[in-house]
Amino acid sequence: MVREALRPILESGDYPKVFQNAKFDRLVLRCQGIELQGVRFDTMLASYVLDPEKPHNLKDLSERNDLVLELKSYSEVVPKGKTIAEVDIPTVAYYCGQQVQATFQLVEKLSAKLQQVPTLQKLLLEVEQPLEPILAALEYTGIRIDSFYLEELSQQLQKELAKIEEQAYREAGDKFNLGSPSR
Repeated sequence: MVREALRPILESGDYPKVFQNAKFDRLVLRCQGIELQGVRFDTMLASYVLDPEKPHNLKDLSERNDLVLELKSYSEVVPKGKTIAEVDIPTVAYYCGQQVQATFQLVEKLSAKLQQVPTLQKLLLEVEQPLEPILAALEYTGIRIDSFYLEELSQQLQKELAKIEEQAYREAGDKFNLGSPSR
């Protein structure tokens, strides 16, 4: 089985790996019982660190970095209501190959940009990328909401808000619509 053949590589930190959105792939692999190790670079996180305001999908990222590839989005390859497993193998292979090639080429380009701004490179390597597996684990596990505490907090905040409203009315000398954007 392919999964079992890839497991030792994917679970080893001895084999360096690069991803476009490692958190997504980590979660997919974890659902298959594989604990991803050895991620050295994430192009999506690098893009975010370099320019948080721009889109970070692979197609836009490739265009901004002058990659000459015929990249298609997932939705262009997989018809609505279907999964990638339902698409013919040559189409999926080409799509995946283009994604891998783009990611591989982006590593060099984004690394060069990061080297020009050492503080951003440090942010990526010491904060963003180490945080990715932690966020993936949180997302996989989920979080528990203490609804009882939140209800108590909501009631407390409602009381404080009522006091603030009354103070505003007293200082204004009249009641008015506090929610109005007009002055």
